[in-house]
Order: sequence, then structure tokens, then C-alpha cells
Amino acid sequence: FPGSPFFLPHHPSSTLSLSMAARKCLLRVFFVDDESKVFAVDPSVKASDLCALVAAKLEISASERFKLYLQRKGEERCLDDTEEPLSIMVWETHGTDKKASDFAEPDKWKAVKDAWESHSRFVYKCRIYLRDALPVQDAALMNMLYIQAVHDVISGNYRCSEDDAVTLAGYQMQVDFGDHKEETHKRDFLRAIIGKYIPGYMLPQRTIDAWETMIFRRHAEMVGTSDQRARFLYLDTVSKWHLYGASFWNVKLTNAVEM
Repeated sequence: FPGSPFFLPHHPSSTLSLSMAARKCLLRVFFVDDESKVFAVDPSVKASDLCALVAAKLEISASERFKLYLQRKGEERCLDDTEEPLSIMVWETHGTDKKASDFAEPDKWKAVKDAWESHSRFVYKCRIYLRDALPVQDAALMNMLYIQAVHDVISGNYRCSEDDAVTLAGYQMQVDFGDHKEETHKRDFLRAIIGKYIPGYMLPQRTIDAWETMIFRRHAEMVGTSDQRARFLYLDTVSKWHLYGASFWNVKLTNAVEM
């Protein structure tokens, strides 16, 4: 209304300014289980603000425990809170002299996004501190930590014994399928998906039938256990390992001296 502090005269330049100010870019954020969500954000959005946006979408109360990670070719780094994810994408595809706001038009941004996502991605995950207690009262946070732990076990980031692998697989089955049922959970039930329960580096040590037998036996011991309790047991096991919460980098040997 005229006289209101929010009133702007209607003319082409004002309409253009409002249009530019409201322009958003689509950014895909991944999670450790390869699921993802797309968010419409300002070109200058900070990593901390994007994390807050994701936390609100997932209804995670302890959002301060989560960070945005840049993953590329098997390596990852945690972004500083003040870094701008969209600027990183533009710099890596068009040079550090460019601004993300220069590519805010849909067609231009799509070209940047497609080129960058062909080799890189942003991942929202918990930054684990070794003294953190397990968040038994926060179901959403517990689930995110559980998904992250499963990923690190199955991918081989955390190496474990065969007995631990079978125990964890039993917990995982309780989360995924509920109580063990002999008429359902029988031979070949896991054959097509065994790689989701036993780390790939460990699979060749036994036949699929043998793995199934051991996992089903452990799963049957979980009857009556809630899925939330099974997640807790999984995390309680993994969190005691020395490598829990560790970050990993590829190392290139230079100036090697022959011994």
C-alpha cells in the first residue's frame, strides 16, 4: 500500500531488482546412504546456513553436530561454516575470478551444476567427536548416525572381525525387517543384497549360504527388539572401535628414499 515501508512503485527497474533478489539456485545435497535432496538456495548461501536448512527439513534438533562435506574421487573435506558451496562449484568449473551470482539464471546454473556434479558432490553428515555420548533421546539424530555407521562399515572404512560383522548384520536386519521369521528369512533371502550387510572385502571368505546362516542366527536372537534399540546397539558396538569418527585421505608418496 502507498505509504507502507514495504511499498515499491511499479516500474520495470523495480520488477527486475525484485526478480534478481528472489532468484534461487538448485543445489543437490547427498547423504551417506546415497539418498539426496534438492534445495533452492541463494547463490551466496554459507555452508552453515545450508546445514541449518537441511537440519530443519530432516527435523534434526542437534544440527550443530552436522557439517557439509565436499567429496571428490574418494576423498572428502569438511567445509568451513563461512564457505559458499555454490561459489566453490563456479570456481571449479569456470575459474576463481567468477561469481556464483553471475550464473543464477536457470540455464547457466544447470550447466555449472551438471559439470560439477559429474565428479563432485556435497554430503551432509555428522562430524563425530570421540567423547560424544550416543543421542538416545533424539530419534532423527540417532538414525543419521546409524546410517553413517553402516556406510563406514560396509564400505570398509572401519575394518572389523567376522564376528562383529555378523553381529552388526543381525542388528541391521532387525532395523530393516523387524523380528526374524523362519518362513520368510530363509535361504536366498539375502543373496541379491548381501553386500548391504557384509563388507565387500570380507564376502569372499565364505559362501552366501554360510553368511546367511550366521546372520539369520544372530537376527533370531533379536526378536522383540525395537528398531530404535537395534540402531543403538549397532552404534554402541561401532563407537567403541579405535577408528570411529576418523577421516581418511589418499596419500601420495613423494621424494621417497630407497632403503
